[in-house]
Amino acid sequence: MGIFKAYDIRGIYPTDIDELTAKKIGYAVASFLKPRKVIVGCDVRKSSPVISSACIEGLLGTSCEVIDIGIVSTPCLYFSSAHLGADCGVVITASHNPPEYTGFKVCRQNAIPVGSDSGLAEIEKIFNTVKMIPQSSGKRGSFNVISAYRNHLMSFGRFENGKKKRVVVDMGSGAVSYSFKKLFDWIETFLEVIPICDRPDGNFPNHEPDPLKDENIADLRKKVVETRSDFGVAFDGDGDRLICVDEKGTRVEGDIIACIIAKELVKKGESMIYDVRSSKVIEEEMQKLGVKAIKERVGHAFIKQTMRKKNAVFGGELSGHYYFRDNFYADSGEITFVLLSGIFQRSDNNVSQIAESYRKYAKTGEINFKVKSGPDSISKVKKFYSGCIFEELDGLSVVSADFWFNLRPSNTEPLLRLNAEANTKSLLDQVVKNISVLLKT
Repeated sequence: MGIFKAYDIRGIYPTDIDELTAKKIGYAVASFLKPRKVIVGCDVRKSSPVISSACIEGLLGTSCEVIDIGIVSTPCLYFSSAHLGADCGVVITASHNPPEYTGFKVCRQNAIPVGSDSGLAEIEKIFNTVKMIPQSSGKRGSFNVISAYRNHLMSFGRFENGKKKRVVVDMGSGAVSYSFKKLFDWIETFLEVIPICDRPDGNFPNHEPDPLKDENIADLRKKVVETRSDFGVAFDGDGDRLICVDEKGTRVEGDIIACIIAKELVKKGESMIYDVRSSKVIEEEMQKLGVKAIKERVGHAFIKQTMRKKNAVFGGELSGHYYFRDNFYADSGEITFVLLSGIFQRSDNNVSQIAESYRKYAKTGEINFKVKSGPDSISKVKKFYSGCIFEELDGLSVVSADFWFNLRPSNTEPLLRLNAEANTKSLLDQVVKNISVLLKT
């Protein structure tokens, strides 16, 4: 598979993506979207400055105006693009990938994402046919967005005066670490912040910037317990994802975080979006509130599109992406941090007590199965579970009264990804055993 993926552009620097590649990508993006104004930012990776500069050269070859906002998180780029009234935004980032990677995330006006089915495939075609890029004829400028973005983040804060709780924040040496102190100086009135991995370093010396992997939050968990903190959070490399651990250092699952935030933001009669891997607790809890919970495919492009269509207040994915209508429907680990901090700071309960109230069922987490043929394997599963309800929104979901599971094919590997939930651990174990046998035969 090439550098053009389903939701973004990614590859190893300089093997897959070098300066010339970046210049061609910039030119292809602007040739397709035909923007008058483009906002460009980048993460802290060692290759980001040269890749960003080359991309800007390519963009300027189409006579557009480019505003360089420097090192920022991906959510800050989305905000800046909409806030400054740009027609397009490009952030140079490889998100949670190892340090040798680089990449590009692209959005249209109002931070609408550009994915493979919404323009990225057309951009790839232009990229593949570019022979020569015209000399720069556009206008280049810069803008310090920190003050405006700080005010935006503050607008999501709701804290109780006279109360202070302690949080460990693992910034992963990524984009969030670059501007955290300037963006969140105000929050220390309500929180004692204990930072770790808070020096920007594109080599990510402490751990990979992917907090979904348990080994990458080992330091966070240890620090939370050592400092007797009330909770801990970890950002990924570009700040669009956030994970949380409780005061015992135990990970709070992404769908539980979605429930907690939805209760804070979404009112009766309004809607929220969740992905097919998430616990049925979300639907049950939202029903109690009179909130419409809408299931959607995995992936930010699908979540954001449905949120706009349904005017949903909030969206949550199991992977730690959380989306907000009042943030141009874009995801933001930084806004998630503000909201969770406020909820936990105001509560008289421990975070573990809050989380435990939502743990009503046994869950697997994501399990990968290597298969020769995804369609053939899915057919076997459908035949075995013929008495159940099938949903095919994203892969195959099998639903019964006592359990459900979802099998989704990987976009890049010969894998099927399983997420399952059941009323009891013994039933869950049996479901996993059945599927394991079916996928190995």
